[in-house]
Amino acid sequence: MAASIRVLLDASNAIWLRSRMDKQTRLHELLRDVVEWGDEVASIIEGVKRDDFITHRLVRLSVWKCIENVGEAAARILRLFPDFADKHPELELNEARAMRNQLTHGYDGVDFELVWVTANRSVPPMVQAARTYLQAHAADDSP
Repeated sequence: MAASIRVLLDASNAIWLRSRMDKQTRLHELLRDVVEWGDEVASIIEGVKRDDFITHRLVRLSVWKCIENVGEAAARILRLFPDFADKHPELELNEARAMRNQLTHGYDGVDFELVWVTANRSVPPMVQAARTYLQAHAADDSP
């Protein structure tokens, strides 16, 4: 009897540990998405002046899509890890989700001046905060 209880406890602990690791891995995947798409924004606008951004359709649309993807990752983090945003306000996840909603659903059209400001002022610190978190918790991602 004791042996079978120990087996059940070991199995239960293994399931709990795997579940915890899977959640942690998913969080890290989403934060890596923030970094990847945010870095893409920086790459696209590097050397681009505001006026060129506003008039160059392909650049505008590319940045729009990247910021939308950053916001989608933020929205998923908020949905899957509801307490994470309160513990890490430097990531500005709620703001990123709100911007994603604005871009995705086009409430009253897209303000490309706001997209420009977001790309230059909001995305870089968010990417840095996500990168810092990932570096500090890199060991948490290993099995």
